[in-house]
Parts: sequence; C-alpha cells; structure tokens
Amino acid sequence: MEEMTTEGIKIFLKSTQDRKMIEESIIKWRSISLGERVGEGTNDCNLCLAYHTKQNKNHCEDCPVRIKTNNTFCKKTPYSEYMSASFGSNAELLAADQVCEFFINLLEDYK
Repeated sequence: MEEMTTEGIKIFLKSTQDRKMIEESIIKWRSISLGERVGEGTNDCNLCLAYHTKQNKNHCEDCPVRIKTNNTFCKKTPYSEYMSASFGSNAELLAADQVCEFFINLLEDYK
C-alpha cells in the first residue's frame, strides 16, 4: 500500500469535509422544500460559511458548487429560482426541492 503524501492527505480531508457539507445541504434543502424551515441564505449554508466569507477575497474559491458550475454565488443553479420565488409559495417549495436535487447530484462527484 502506498503512503499518502501530505498533499494527498489534505485533498482527502477536504473532499471528506466537502462531502459532509453537501450532505448537510441536502438535509437543509429537503426540510425547506417540505416547509419545515426557512432558508437564511449564506447564514445557514455550511458551504458558504466555509468558502464565501468576507475574509476570503476569492469568493467561493474551492467551493464544490463553484467547481461544478464554474460560477460564484450559486449562479447557474436552482438557487436562483428559489431566490426569485415568492416567500411561502408553491414555486418556492418546488425550487427548494430542485436545489436539494442539485446537491444530491453534486454528492455523486464526491463519492
């Protein structure tokens, strides 16, 4: 068995941490889509808290969503539809479900 390099360990740990944050995002968005909670934007998104901070001058750099879409601020994801839907509407719940499905598909990249 090959020994893992320090760089290899860092990549493995980042991948493991990202996978956990994506799983947490799936739980969050499923609960929003069911009307059990309200989303709080970047304030309750672990990926945003990790990768989209005021201290991080390269917003969203290394975020799995940015890597997948090649866009910052969750552009080109169902999150845009969620943000434009009326609060409490069926369209908002449907968009939240689509965001959840986006994260389920994204998780496949981290297995």
